[in-house]
Amino acid sequence: MRITVIGCGGTGGYVVPNLLRLMREAYPGSNQMYITFVDGDVVSNENIVRQNFCLADLGRYKSMVLADRYAVAFGMPLTAITSYLTEQNRHKIVSGEDLIIACVDNNETRRLLLAGSYSWICDVGNELNYGQVFTHKLALPTSTAYNYTDIRDIHPEIMEEKKGGCARNTGQSFMINYMASMATLIMVKDIIHLYEGDLGTKMPYFELLFNTTGHISKRMCVDYPRYAKQAKKIYGGKEDGKQKSA
Repeated sequence: MRITVIGCGGTGGYVVPNLLRLMREAYPGSNQMYITFVDGDVVSNENIVRQNFCLADLGRYKSMVLADRYAVAFGMPLTAITSYLTEQNRHKIVSGEDLIIACVDNNETRRLLLAGSYSWICDVGNELNYGQVFTHKLALPTSTAYNYTDIRDIHPEIMEEKKGGCARNTGQSFMINYMASMATLIMVKDIIHLYEGDLGTKMPYFELLFNTTGHISKRMCVDYPRYAKQAKKIYGGKEDGKQKSA
């Protein structure tokens, strides 16, 4: 199975270790797993608290740090690509993957991924205290029994020319990034175990709510489109479930 994680920062850095745990559980002893991490960013001081890095990682490429760290921890061959995904390198970096996990903070990269040809894509996006994972299949089967929704129909803002990441705009914390990674892995597990089946279109929707006493309440709607009315009640009217960035 070929999996590529695009973006190794706020959310991607937490997706990686638990993705590898999931893969070891699903394919014990297998040497047919090809996992690649892609990110052209380096670890800086501002990443130490919010992202899955430490002081010893400063100045190193995020993708390389995670590949080196977890190849040793899990005894798995991992590949790091220390560049951003661009129109020029897209066909070399992502081509024929079984699964793309997009943990990116810009729509330009999302548009590049939507132009690719691979089986499944998990696109995770979040704001200050809520977000969702959009999981769909780009290589659509011919069977009419499959019911997939194009992410561009749900989130047309993806096609807009907009730059800047949400971490700078909203001041998100590591808690929402970690929760985003868990929502992503819920869908990845379904894809692994139902790889030849039909998941349809599902969007786990998650939120961190802070009450007046300062306690944190974690809530998640596993299939947001199907339970939109219930989710509207749970999430105080956020029925549109808009997704912006990871």
